[in-house]
Amino acid sequence: MKKYLTQLMSAITLGLLLTGEAWSAPHDSPPNVLFVFGDQWRAQAMGYAGDPNLQGMTPHMDSLAAQSINFSNAVSGMPVCTPFRASLLTGQYPLTHGLFLNDLTLPSEALTIAEVYQQSGYATGFIG
Repeated sequence: MKKYLTQLMSAITLGLLLTGEAWSAPHDSPPNVLFVFGDQWRAQAMGYAGDPNLQGMTPHMDSLAAQSINFSNAVSGMPVCTPFRASLLTGQYPLTHGLFLNDLTLPSEALTIAEVYQQSGYATGFIG
């Protein structure tokens, strides 16, 4: 399993490195990586995404988006919050990590992408 998370981390980091405008740090330091996930939050419900009712109303997210890689298309193997997030964190399918309903907790022994980043020298954390 660690192999898959390491490959995912490498792909994300390589994507950031190949888009030089995505980070302004010197090239000898790794880019910052920040994942933002929101519940029941339409992708277009931000000023930067073109919602005319929100132009100028989401300045911090607009600023973050301007400095970031914004993935606008996604596919979910499980369109339910807890299983999907556990899959993002572990690189596993819901029936493998065991979370196939909401309001369940990821076992503490589960290896997450944050732990793989941490082993590579990143400072990591979860909020939410």
